[in-house]
Amino acid sequence: MKYEIIFKGKVKAKFKSLFAEYIKRIDASEKTFDSWEGVEKHLNSKPFVLLSEKGIQMSSLEFTHFIKKKSESGIIRFVFGDENGFPMKIIEKAGFVLSLSEMTLPHDLSKIVLLEQLYRSESILRNKSYHR
Repeated sequence: MKYEIIFKGKVKAKFKSLFAEYIKRIDASEKTFDSWEGVEKHLNSKPFVLLSEKGIQMSSLEFTHFIKKKSESGIIRFVFGDENGFPMKIIEKAGFVLSLSEMTLPHDLSKIVLLEQLYRSESILRNKSYHR
């Protein structure tokens, strides 16, 4: 499965090594932009999942089924907001809105949580013991 993790800005230094480790484990690519216009241009009309506290929450197994279904259509793109959220243009184009938790998480930590869940989902799909 292929993933793109898309966001505005950069991952803070204290999260970089863990972020890079999970990116490597799941063979994902990271796309960072300086502006929302850059994000929007990159997405163009490509489908993507928006990460928001207002989205739908799932268990790890539900998320695995979601990933399996989404992977049939190619690359799965996840878009993270910044401290100001998202511009309305991005929200309106989202194919799905996902919430990682009802708790408020720092943006970089939420990226790590998503990457870990993607790794867990791949472990479940490959029948590996990590997810237990």
